[in-house]
Amino acid sequence: MHGMAIAERLVKDASARAREMAGSTVKAVQVKVAAWSHLHRGELQTAFERASRGTPVENAELRIVVVEPIAKCRDCGADYAPDSHALRCPSCGSVRVIMDESSEIELEAVELTQDRS
Repeated sequence: MHGMAIAERLVKDASARAREMAGSTVKAVQVKVAAWSHLHRGELQTAFERASRGTPVENAELRIVVVEPIAKCRDCGADYAPDSHALRCPSCGSVRVIMDESSEIELEAVELTQDRS
């Protein structure tokens, strides 16, 4: 169900962008998904197809871009990609880190096409 709620939000946001540009349909929706997300990509794809039926997003391609997290060490200031939930700074060994603000999933782009009438 988690995937369906996210898909419905994506379809709603993409449809709103299509309405802003009258006479257009959505060709593709690109989303960023955090690599550590518990969201199953196949579930999202299926939910997106269901949620988009009868909307300007129907038949649009869903592009999923997986984004690796970035951590910043509070002690030495190093930026690094943590290794599979191991947050220890590789430069100084500190565990005092700040994770980037990336969300589990973020609408990155909506590609529109102008309808020909």
